[in-house]
Amino acid sequence: MLACRQSYCGGRLYQSAGCRLDSIAVPPACPVAARQVRAEPAINRYLSVVGVILGYGHRLDMIEGRPKLPYVHVVETERAAVTPAQETRIVRYLEEHGRPEVAFCVRVLAATGMRRGELLALRADQIETPEQIEHTGWKLTKEQTKTNAARWVPFPPASTRKLRALIASGGMPNAAQLSDTFRRAVKALGEMDGVTLHGLRHATASRLGDAGVDALIISKLLGHSSGLMTERYVKPSEEYLFQVAQKVHKGLGEIAKSAEVMTFQPIEKSA
Repeated sequence: MLACRQSYCGGRLYQSAGCRLDSIAVPPACPVAARQVRAEPAINRYLSVVGVILGYGHRLDMIEGRPKLPYVHVVETERAAVTPAQETRIVRYLEEHGRPEVAFCVRVLAATGMRRGELLALRADQIETPEQIEHTGWKLTKEQTKTNAARWVPFPPASTRKLRALIASGGMPNAAQLSDTFRRAVKALGEMDGVTLHGLRHATASRLGDAGVDALIISKLLGHSSGLMTERYVKPSEEYLFQVAQKVHKGLGEIAKSAEVMTFQPIEKSA
């Protein structure tokens, strides 16, 4: 229990003489309490900001000690990579329900492994078409990437023209429209537990891995700052594991054919 002189919360300065705090009670004006559906990691980020403010106030002798903040325990869940069949179903649903621009964005994200923000930050004049350059695609500036590192994103010629035209016409959805429309499509289709928009990025990494692309190349294409992050993204598909298993089983079959027949004698038990 702490005696406090003044504290900040929800953007307001609260002053009191000798008040006693058993825990931090978040007022209704605070965004953490106002939006109950906020994800647990987001709540912890808000609390981290509150912790910084409280620490600053403690250093200035505005409060005596620092209250314990009620951080939420976050259980790490593995993001599922969107399978090609799931991607096709989602795209078909979006097209049939009048959202072809979102359907195309889904295809772009799955083909390139770009983050949602990177795609939406792309400008039409950045996109290189076949008339301009042999290898079509675009170069993201460091300001457009999460890792603050520029990178080249290759893309097929025909789709490159379509994406450039879509951006130039102002027909691109915003972040909320893209995420919400994708989420509603997944919910409507059903039987897609764990499928998220970010799962398209995982799908790109997994498909490249199944194709035998080196992990370093995958890391460069996705714009990861560390190869360790790429390892978390690359998840071999069941089809790929089955193909590998078939090769192993074939080898075992050849070994079995060439192996000598061994006769085992029963072991006599001593009395």
